[in-house]
Amino acid sequence: MKRRIQNEIMKTIAVIPAYMEENTIGNIAENAKTHVSQVIVIDDGSTDNTSTNAKAAGAIVIRHRKNKGYGGAIKSAFYAARKYNADAMVILDADKQHDPGEIPVLLDSLYKKNYDVVVGSRFLDSRNGKNIPFYRKIGMKFLDLFTNTFAKGDFDTQSGFRAYSRKAIQLIEPDENGMGVGSEVLIKAKKLSLSIGQVPITVNYDTRKPLRNPLMHGGTVIMTLVKIVAEKHPLVFFGVTGFVLLTGGMVTGSLVINRYNALHELPVGFALITLLFSIVGIFMITSALTLYAIQDSIKRTLQDRELERREMELAMENIETKY
Repeated sequence: MKRRIQNEIMKTIAVIPAYMEENTIGNIAENAKTHVSQVIVIDDGSTDNTSTNAKAAGAIVIRHRKNKGYGGAIKSAFYAARKYNADAMVILDADKQHDPGEIPVLLDSLYKKNYDVVVGSRFLDSRNGKNIPFYRKIGMKFLDLFTNTFAKGDFDTQSGFRAYSRKAIQLIEPDENGMGVGSEVLIKAKKLSLSIGQVPITVNYDTRKPLRNPLMHGGTVIMTLVKIVAEKHPLVFFGVTGFVLLTGGMVTGSLVINRYNALHELPVGFALITLLFSIVGIFMITSALTLYAIQDSIKRTLQDRELERREMELAMENIETKY
């Protein structure tokens, strides 16, 4: 259905990433259809009847020829939303973990509170704690801590139930193919100065074995965060790490010198550790300074080009005014 907000018809879509979800996708798509203008299913290389059942439920299906991962599906979701010219997009899982009946909750918060991104949080409602397996809850909180450090918020960063405004759809371009895309999108949204809100949602974890290994999920998210920090803050990532290693090398080096002076013998183990720490530390500090210089040079170049573009636009305006 189309939503009417302030006398305007809003085009809303629900996008459902799906991989081998033939048993649930039809029901999810049908229920989601009652709350949005169109349902789009991203079939991420399934070899079962996921696409067939999604089409039967009235969904548009975008099918990847091979499995690209959750991040690849999210990339396709944003691409589809832009092509469909959507005013809002809701993304939810295909495995019945999320209740399509709660789509209006996210959309209402998006429109009425003027958020650009709304996260469906599993932790705002204390009753959800009973439904989340303990090991998952610990893992989620750990990953939330990492991501929120850079997203500068207190979000349920691994929740796949989210809503995005037209502005967010146009500006956010995910790069990650793996499970780290959820963290990446929030960090990018914050850097783009998009407003982010949360609403409580219910969650259902059934007894079947999850398709994604929780350890692999966590590892992928952490690697994504490390990559983001390394790219955006080379002085922090490489410089601080290099300084710590170099300091460690100096400490072990002093132990080597003291041992040699006292006993006239070289502790080979400590000597090798000193050499390793010192070389890697110097290399990382040098890399940090080099990457920072390159990053700063690119930033200045882009700023100069933007200034030239604005000056050109101003000059053209003056020409048009004269004529």
